[in-house]
Amino acid sequence: MHLFRYTNSMQFFRKSALPILVAALCLALVWHQFNWAEIREIWGRADWGWAVIGSGLFIASLAVRGGRWWWVLRRIRPGLPMSAAVPQLYVGYITNTILPGKVGEIAKLVLTTKRAGVSAGEATAAIAIDRIFDGLALGILAVGAALWAKSPLWIMAACGIGFGMFIAFYGIAVTLAGWPRSRNWILAVAARMKLESVTRLVTDGVSVLPLAGRPQIIGAMLVLSLANWILEGSLYWAIFHAIHHGVPFAVALAIMGIANFGGVILSSPAGVGSYEFLTISAATALGVPAPQAGAFALMCHLFLVVIPSLGGALGIYVIGKETVKQAITDKTFPNLFP
Repeated sequence: MHLFRYTNSMQFFRKSALPILVAALCLALVWHQFNWAEIREIWGRADWGWAVIGSGLFIASLAVRGGRWWWVLRRIRPGLPMSAAVPQLYVGYITNTILPGKVGEIAKLVLTTKRAGVSAGEATAAIAIDRIFDGLALGILAVGAALWAKSPLWIMAACGIGFGMFIAFYGIAVTLAGWPRSRNWILAVAARMKLESVTRLVTDGVSVLPLAGRPQIIGAMLVLSLANWILEGSLYWAIFHAIHHGVPFAVALAIMGIANFGGVILSSPAGVGSYEFLTISAATALGVPAPQAGAFALMCHLFLVVIPSLGGALGIYVIGKETVKQAITDKTFPNLFP
């Protein structure tokens, strides 16, 4: 079996159909805005020095993400070396790029249980905390930027809804951690349905969720997450300068917010189609001409896919091809709950 091939063609089709349909539909919606002659001209006279600067800042943002993930896991397993935490984060990126359905999150979960010595419930809770604070920080920046840039109402609303969604997730995590009745209800339902895996997941995960309510954890996670998104937003800003259409930093952050919050719903392999639809829609609404918006979306997307994929390839080399291959098969995940 190839490293990134599902166990059979029917399974691949079943898991790929909806994300590929989303990609095709989004591309169809924006295809008329791709004037390829103008895009080639814009790319031909681009100042690639700005793209290099943006790439360096984006690499720094990925380093911050790795450090944040390592820091979270060390709250569970003190003394955990970075080498046992960070590679699987980047493997998750390349897996999400190649396979549909956010399989990279499962790969990260499985590899974390194997390499960091944590249970599946603890790893799931750690991923939840990491992603929740990531979303909260993005929401703070995106809503603030949308207001600062005097964005159209739909951009403000979309950023606000995305922010509110992660506030709700944070509320659920804190409730499960601090209100025993809520998790006892879940455990009772799982017991009646004989879902032993859910029982184990909740029991182990609840021991980690209180981290989300500690002031020092909240402060550290928000600082790291804000730093990550500001660095990634710098890539957007630099790419606009590369195509000789500089925009205020707030505009770049607002577009980044739409691209990421919208990508949670419009999920497709490597964001193909959905990313272009979201970024072009936001950029043109914020006053960027359609040719520049299309050239920006394609160039920025290229860097957003290639750079994390190179990190993921390095992660596969560090962890081992066979270990990663096992982590993305359907047979592995259920076996986390013996």
